[in-house]
Amino acid sequence: MLKFFLWTTGGNVFSRALVFLSMLFMARSLGAEDFGKFSIYKGAIETIVVLGSFRFGVSLITSISQNKLPFSSLFKIFGKLLAIIAVIITIGVIVFSDFILSDLFKGAFDSKYILLILVGVLSGLFNIFFISCLTGLQHFKNLSINLIVTSLFYSLLIIGGTMYFGLLGCVIAFTLQSVLLITLNFKTLTSKNIIKKIFVSKNDYTKILKYTKKVSGPLYLSSLLDNPIVWLNNFVLLTFSDDFSNVGSISSILLLGSVIGTFNMALGQILLTVLSKNKINEGSGDININFLNLLLSTTISVMIVLPFLLNKKFFILMFGDLYSIESLHALLWVILSSYVLTSFRDNVIRLNIVAEKTTFVFFEQLLFGLSSILIMFLFIKDDIIMGRAWSMLLPFSLYFLIFIPVYINKKILKINLEEIKYMLVLLFVIVAAYFLSGKLSGFSQTIGLLIVLYSFIIIAFAHWGNIPLKLYLSIILERINKFSIMKVFKN
Repeated sequence: MLKFFLWTTGGNVFSRALVFLSMLFMARSLGAEDFGKFSIYKGAIETIVVLGSFRFGVSLITSISQNKLPFSSLFKIFGKLLAIIAVIITIGVIVFSDFILSDLFKGAFDSKYILLILVGVLSGLFNIFFISCLTGLQHFKNLSINLIVTSLFYSLLIIGGTMYFGLLGCVIAFTLQSVLLITLNFKTLTSKNIIKKIFVSKNDYTKILKYTKKVSGPLYLSSLLDNPIVWLNNFVLLTFSDDFSNVGSISSILLLGSVIGTFNMALGQILLTVLSKNKINEGSGDININFLNLLLSTTISVMIVLPFLLNKKFFILMFGDLYSIESLHALLWVILSSYVLTSFRDNVIRLNIVAEKTTFVFFEQLLFGLSSILIMFLFIKDDIIMGRAWSMLLPFSLYFLIFIPVYINKKILKINLEEIKYMLVLLFVIVAAYFLSGKLSGFSQTIGLLIVLYSFIIIAFAHWGNIPLKLYLSIILERINKFSIMKVFKN
């Protein structure tokens, strides 16, 4: 598992770090208004992809991991499903092009963007397919290399596009990077010689489609209340404030939160595969897999957000003074706290997927979707920007009161004493950060406090998680030494 962690997390972190830095450059160069327009565009593309994907990626990963059919059969079945979806979406985008430009994008984009929208949506769908194939096959190394190459290309395009073409250049860069990733992932699959011509019987189609309906069906229904709701809330913010710069201000914090999403995605791919195999093999010998699944990404999330919770000057230093609005401190606390809780919720969702209890996920997402919309409208007259932030955090109070007890009772979620103790440590760190955040005058004090809090978290994680840090560090150092510059020169 360590090998998978190093490749997947390392590749994702490096590639996402490049994209994050280039997006920072974009945000600072475009300003809040045009960055808000790009965020609305990107959010709309991702929403259409979610609506069209039917969440088949999860079913594909688990079907491959659990060997429900030979890979070639699964590739053929899901490939045909993807082709049907692609045709339907192409027709839809062409027919409703006027509505998309005038209503969804509030006239911010003209007709030349329709082709970019269509290519962006279709490439997003094909990426889900190919990434799910490589993840299910555990080709994490190849996937990570492809992500790194794509990110390098994307970063250069964003910088060049922003400098010479402004908003249009950013949109073109967003589209081209998705096309490149498809090309690289498809080449990886074909080079492995694992896609064979094979006859797929009607019974095989029926078996997989039933399984997809069971696993992905509830997840798809829940996703209708996830990305679309996020986009809808941003759209409401834009409509009632009539200012793209407000969307840009919120999107800048969401961009920071996407760093957390990077780790969640990387770790989630590995852990979903391991948990699925454990279900078949009744345990694979991995060290405290339940603790890692439940709390590793949550721990990383806390460590990522701590600097910005303690001192908002870190955020202003990154994004610039244009994003230093009056309510920045409150927005950072509310939105980034919601991302930490989201990382924990994603961990629990994986347990639901493995247990094939994804119906619960639909109902919890229904709760999040409806409550977030209600909160947005409650804040419309008073403070629509803070309403957008609270719409992300407040629904978690109902989640922990209603769903967590159900998961524990159904034995989907199993929490032992060590995990409870460690969660209390994380809670203590967050509370301490809240009370100390207004008392730190400079960067040096903040960095000193961060060192103390990080050390406290790492020691507690290793202790209660029974994680042999010395063993892991020795393996990492051994791998680094293996590829050291000195050895290269010797050869």
